[in-house]
Amino acid sequence: MDGFMSVSETAEKWNVTPQCVSGYIRAGRIPGCRKIGNYWAVPDDAVKPAELPRGRRPAGYDVNSAAEILPKEDIDPFSSAPELVISNSDPVTDDAVPAPAPETPDLPRIEHLLRLGIIASLAVLAGDMLLGWGVSYPSVTGIPPMLTRYLSVSDGRIFASALLGLIFIPVECMCWAAVYRMIRPYSEKRAHTYRAGLIGCLAFGGCGVHVPCCMAAYMLKHFFHDDPSSAMRETLHWAVPFLLPATVIILIFFILNQAVQITAFLRQETPLPRRCWVFSVLFGLVFGVLMKLIGDFGLTNALATGWISIGNLWMMSGLLVALKKVKT
Repeated sequence: MDGFMSVSETAEKWNVTPQCVSGYIRAGRIPGCRKIGNYWAVPDDAVKPAELPRGRRPAGYDVNSAAEILPKEDIDPFSSAPELVISNSDPVTDDAVPAPAPETPDLPRIEHLLRLGIIASLAVLAGDMLLGWGVSYPSVTGIPPMLTRYLSVSDGRIFASALLGLIFIPVECMCWAAVYRMIRPYSEKRAHTYRAGLIGCLAFGGCGVHVPCCMAAYMLKHFFHDDPSSAMRETLHWAVPFLLPATVIILIFFILNQAVQITAFLRQETPLPRRCWVFSVLFGLVFGVLMKLIGDFGLTNALATGWISIGNLWMMSGLLVALKKVKT
């Protein structure tokens, strides 16, 4: 069809993915697009949309005003090239990319998930600090110094930490769906990958890693009281086959999840500004290392133990503030 390109041809010309071009069309950022049946046609002279400040859509644009939607039977403007008009009976080829249904992020629901995530993160942080509050005992031999602080943690604190993590870590992970909902209207493929990481962390975070960590601290403490010389060996005898595999699995899902999130923000595949990529759970890792460098104190050890919860608080709070600014 003279004067127009398919979505896949446009994507190749602009060196982006077809999903990205579809996102531009849904956002109303390519004037002059036409819909023929179930497929979009992009003008040959269309210019790749520039990056938007603060992640906003241009004022006054929507998919209906920026794209002319034509019924299948109204094909007079393209009568010179009828072979390129695609109908439902036409075979699907590389050039036949279905036009996506217009979709915008559900900002009220995203805001609700972020608020709930902040509450869950605070609860998990409280549990982490209950478990991690203490100082090392360099005089104790046979146990790594960083683990000796668990010898003074009461059973009640260990049980409370396990319970808070068991309940609120899954809630914390489910609230990551706020980021999924931000990405999905712009890149379904990336959103689905993010969701896979979310599900992995949800499955293994609470009962797979946190609770077994509390069990390991409990066992180390009681093994040490019974026989200090064999406490570490007996604890590792249990932890290696039961705790280590789940830790490796959740680490893979966590890295996948965070990599997709940062990439989506850098590529502006969310309604928020590009700079919001800094609101990542990985901030908590940096914070935890900083706490360790400060020194061996009860507070710093407790905060370092809760680095993931602090990272979640940073992410949820930062995205919530940025979302409010975009809405206004």
